[in-house]
Amino acid sequence: MTSGDRSKNDIDDDDDDRYDHGAGPPRPRRQCRRTRPHRGPTTFRPLSAELSSLSRSDGSASLRVGDTHVLCAIHGPTMPRNSRHERYDRGVMSVAFSRGMLAPSSGVGVGGEDEEDMADPPLTTTTTTTETAKSLPLPPGLGATEREMERFVRDSLAPFVRLEDYPRCVIQVVVQVIQADGSVLGTAVNCAVLALMDAGVAMRGVPVATTCVVFDERDDRSANVEDGGRGRTTTTTTTTTAWLDPTAEEESGGGGRRGIAIVVTDASGSSSSSSSSLPGCSDDYDYDHDHDHDDDEAVVAMRTFGHPASIDGITSAVEHSRRHGAPAMAAFFRLAIEGKVNREVRTLWS
Repeated sequence: MTSGDRSKNDIDDDDDDRYDHGAGPPRPRRQCRRTRPHRGPTTFRPLSAELSSLSRSDGSASLRVGDTHVLCAIHGPTMPRNSRHERYDRGVMSVAFSRGMLAPSSGVGVGGEDEEDMADPPLTTTTTTTETAKSLPLPPGLGATEREMERFVRDSLAPFVRLEDYPRCVIQVVVQVIQADGSVLGTAVNCAVLALMDAGVAMRGVPVATTCVVFDERDDRSANVEDGGRGRTTTTTTTTTAWLDPTAEEESGGGGRRGIAIVVTDASGSSSSSSSSLPGCSDDYDYDHDHDHDDDEAVVAMRTFGHPASIDGITSAVEHSRRHGAPAMAAFFRLAIEGKVNREVRTLWS
């Protein structure tokens, strides 16, 4: 074969061999953007909610986001069992987080406690494991206990509840994860918000939690410089992709560098820091009163875990939450409350 008969593919193959000579086999290039097979990057899974699902609690809600199912009960405002838990000028919020049990036969998460058993819970709940059933796994990176999840839920709700209206009282939030398939922590916050509204607790805003999975794709490309081909420069390009409401497979699946961000925003149209002080916050909750929130949907809490996300990844998650996640979830809250009110009106006048 003469040089004139060589095809362009043969020439490209020779260039690749010369390009990677001495550096091992050529590295496959990653795709610039990831795509979801069944839904868009800003699309939620099917949502369903049921209010007043428990009869022996002051307020309750059951929230399903795809295959993730969370149940929440509100007890109070009521007098605390121990006087050391009360404050003379404001109420106290307590959060107890409990996980369901994983069925050994089917592998599907089912409730480890009966719904009625949540009517009179302790201040803290623990989950035991047996040889035939084990606890649902926590989201990756959240640690071995539920204490971190309790703190995040409490710190997300405390700035919005008017605890100064309930002195010497305690409001207990009990969260039970019935089934976990991604976005567990964000679903727990949203379920607690619905339960607080069902209980009629005075609030100064509506917090909305949105979970995003962030992919940071790095593409390292090397090229020979003009110095006789002896030098080499490397150009790194990072492409960021964010998906709303990830499943468990999308959160912890193999391939790529991914981080999870839970963003809590104020979807009520006014910042939760509009009042001069927030006496309802717990002692260990550090809230910046002087921070100026001019946006309609201010970010009030955030947590990340998994692979450390870049600044662009965090910014993308916040923008997805503010532009798509918070408005959609706030509209769903409104539909759930309107459905409950309409049912009560029909029952009253029937």
